[in-house]
Amino acid sequence: FCERLAAAGSLVLRDSVPDSPLVRAEGYRYLAQQLAHAVLNVLGNSDPERPHLDLLADRVRKWGTLCSDAKAHEAPLRDDRSYRIRGTRGTTHYLSFQVTAGEAGVAYLDQDGLRVEPDGNFELILSAQPHPGNWLRLPPGASRLLVRQYFHDWDSEQPARFAIEPLDEVGAPPGPTAERVAAQLDAIASEFAAHSAALLEQGASPREPNLLREPMSMESQAGAPRTWYG
Repeated sequence: FCERLAAAGSLVLRDSVPDSPLVRAEGYRYLAQQLAHAVLNVLGNSDPERPHLDLLADRVRKWGTLCSDAKAHEAPLRDDRSYRIRGTRGTTHYLSFQVTAGEAGVAYLDQDGLRVEPDGNFELILSAQPHPGNWLRLPPGASRLLVRQYFHDWDSEQPARFAIEPLDEVGAPPGPTAERVAAQLDAIASEFAAHSAALLEQGASPREPNLLREPMSMESQAGAPRTWYG
């Protein structure tokens, strides 16, 4: 496990990374942030039978290319299970729920289609079979839920609040065993290495300075529909 983590340090020393003390210091800090993300994700929220909607990123765990005016939550899913989300809509400018299978978005619902009660409360069912009211289909391969909020006015808007619960009977969570902990360490190292390499490559790619590229859809890479990235 430690050897696999140490190998990631070479990513910061590649030729494609600018040879600058500031850039390399930021690179090593970013590796530490990626490790924190992988540890929390695997140890704290990788059980689709008992999911939580955890923040995708925070002040320590910087991940991906999130907008500074956005908050995102994620939870693991199983395509053969059913779940219910209960929450309050709030007044945030944009709210969406997206189910992904790997890197592909497979189901989507945002504030335009979300039915909200007069008191601001709502329920949303996630399942393979149709359900009356707010519903997101879990097709074969569905593995993750992403909830995004975008804020237009942080001083006046109230964030949405929500929690997820399984509708199927689940027993007590399994206790630690040598095999289970070994598998978790393996998953942490794999997630850490994959994300670190991909995101450092993205950040180190040569770009013309002071150039705003045309916004693009990232739906094929689990980006939100109706959202353009630039």
